[in-house]
Amino acid sequence: MNYHNITKEDMLNGDGIRVVLWVSGCENHCEGCHNPVTWDKNGGLPFDEAAENELFEALDKPFIDGIYAPHLSELIRNMPLPIC
Repeated sequence: MNYHNITKEDMLNGDGIRVVLWVSGCENHCEGCHNPVTWDKNGGLPFDEAAENELFEALDKPFIDGIYAPHLSELIRNMPLPIC
């Protein structure tokens, strides 16, 4: 998975103060999109261990109400499921 940015202490995307994980790979391509740079699933940076640590550190604040990760549900929906 790739991502473009981790926004800390965001009050524009969801209720309260949230951390936003800007994930790459939106397939909606909405007219007037504010973040078309996130459409390319190969764009951005690999979500590696350093990014994971940055995300969890940002979430580990007492005033953070949650996380918002636009496009993440699309990526999960399109992931191949392992056959057991």
